Amino acid sequence: MVEFTLEQRNRVRDEKTQLEGTVKLLRTAQGQVLASYSLAKPGAAGNPEWIGLLNGGTPYMLLPEKKQALRFVPENGDVRFWLEERFNPLALLLNSSAVKS
Repeated sequence: MVEFTLEQRNRVRDEKTQLEGTVKLLRTAQGQVLASYSLAKPGAAGNPEWIGLLNGGTPYMLLPEKKQALRFVPENGDVRFWLEERFNPLALLLNSSAVKS
C-alpha cells in the first residue's frame, strides 16, 4: 500500500487543490495483479472523489453515486504500460518472474 498527496493546479482560476491518495497492489500466486486507486479531499478518506480498480487484467473507474463502473480498454492492449503511464510511473507493476524470485 502506498499513500500519497496529489496537488492539482487549475491554471484558469489560479487555484491549487490537494487530494490524499492510496494505491493498493496485490499479485496473486497465479500472477494476476489486483489493485485499487483512490483520491479524496484531506480528512475525507471514507468518501473518495475518485476510485479505480484493476480486476481480471481490466481497469475500471467506479461511480458510487450512480452505482456504475466504467471499463477501460487500452488501445494497444498493454494494461501494465497504460497504468504506469496514466497513474503512477513510480509504482511500476512487477512481472511474475520477479515476484517469484
